[in-house]
Amino acid sequence: MKHIKTLHFSLVVFFVFSFAGCVPSKVQKPDGSILDQSVISQINQDNYWQYLTNADDGKFQEIELEASDYNWDNYLRLCGGLWPRGYVLIDEYDQTISQQTELPSYLNNIKSPEEAIAYIYATNCYLSPEFGQYRQFVNKLDDGYLVSVIAYNFIGCGNHAHRQLNFSLKPTGEWHLLSDIKLEKGEEFCGD
Repeated sequence: MKHIKTLHFSLVVFFVFSFAGCVPSKVQKPDGSILDQSVISQINQDNYWQYLTNADDGKFQEIELEASDYNWDNYLRLCGGLWPRGYVLIDEYDQTISQQTELPSYLNNIKSPEEAIAYIYATNCYLSPEFGQYRQFVNKLDDGYLVSVIAYNFIGCGNHAHRQLNFSLKPTGEWHLLSDIKLEKGEEFCGD
């Protein structure tokens, strides 16, 4: 009888631990607050700066630099492992924006969903507009925007999976990560 109780307990423990990490998180979707998401779906790491404007309605260009240091304060974003790449923006007056804290002072307040998603691309690595059925989007909030993008970081060791990152972004450029939702099981490997 004791062996049967131990077996039952072992099975219960097995099922609890086996399926504890399998509870799916709720993936965010567009809520209809922004009807046309077509331009938003086309913004990516290769063109985001075209949707940012400075106080004079001037445009920016992104510059990729070999990052000899790992100092986040020298770049808008620093991506990579052993051989990192740093990214900065240069405006039409050759002013370099190299820190996330500087970016809001160079921009107008964020007034459109396109500017909102471009701002998130300027300050975050490994983003892409889609993965399978999932697409990036922007929802309007009372105090700014909910920006949802797809991320995949191949750097480091461990589980690598596509994720949905949801950011709260204020018109002033202040942002924070609201949620990080895994979209697939992912693979175990070490990458750089």
